[in-house]
Amino acid sequence: MKTACETWLAGKLIKPTTHSAYSAALAPIIEKYSDRPVQEIVKADVEKLVVELRDGTGPRGVWARTSINPMLARWRSVWKDLQAQGILPRDVIGLVEPLRRPSGAQDLKLDDVLSEAEVEQLIDAHAVSAPAADADSKMVREMFVHLALLGLRRGELAGLRCVFPIRVRTMFNSMSSSPSRFRRSRALSTPGSDPSTLRAASIPTS
Repeated sequence: MKTACETWLAGKLIKPTTHSAYSAALAPIIEKYSDRPVQEIVKADVEKLVVELRDGTGPRGVWARTSINPMLARWRSVWKDLQAQGILPRDVIGLVEPLRRPSGAQDLKLDDVLSEAEVEQLIDAHAVSAPAADADSKMVREMFVHLALLGLRRGELAGLRCVFPIRVRTMFNSMSSSPSRFRRSRALSTPGSDPSTLRAASIPTS
């Protein structure tokens, strides 16, 4: 199992951050069935690992549905590759359905979202008028706080100058990564008060 997963991963021409994510997804599989021949893996073995991660009865604790399903997806890719090579006669991983979202569950995870009071506190702490030892950077900080509150992702904030690489954290370390491609565009609604705030906080470029 370990050799099959590592061989599949080594053959993927992907970004280092994607490689790290795939490695993390395959880690529980390698940990549990490392020395097991792939021909001996049956549907029950896959379901056993899914239940173990879902219920937190194994050494890795509880995994969310949003982590288990990517694990199954990567495992399925490994098995399809082995099947295409003639090493496996059938794809037993494809028989295991991904976990479904519980009925009545919220579309978004809201338990760690800032309250309105916390948002105001954050804005006030980084406002241009707030006292700060690094007066030269407080204007920039306020602009980026507002952009983050509008919904820009970390990579988008770091890649506003899209020709420059950014540093991102992986499972093992941090590394340089190319910014998002220009074709990966999306539109965000802008509250009426923010354009003036962003214009006031913007810094002229030479």
